[in-house]
Amino acid sequence: MTGYEKSPDYGGRPMKPWEPVLWIAVSIALAILSCMFFA
Repeated sequence: MTGYEKSPDYGGRPMKPWEPVLWIAVSIALAILSCMFFA
């Protein structure tokens, strides 16, 4: 997951402390869904 630094939503501002946790949770959820899909 790259490009968040250049995302128009953030515009280069510092991320909130909880935002990296959100990205981690999303990536874990996608990994679980892909495992279920390809299983």
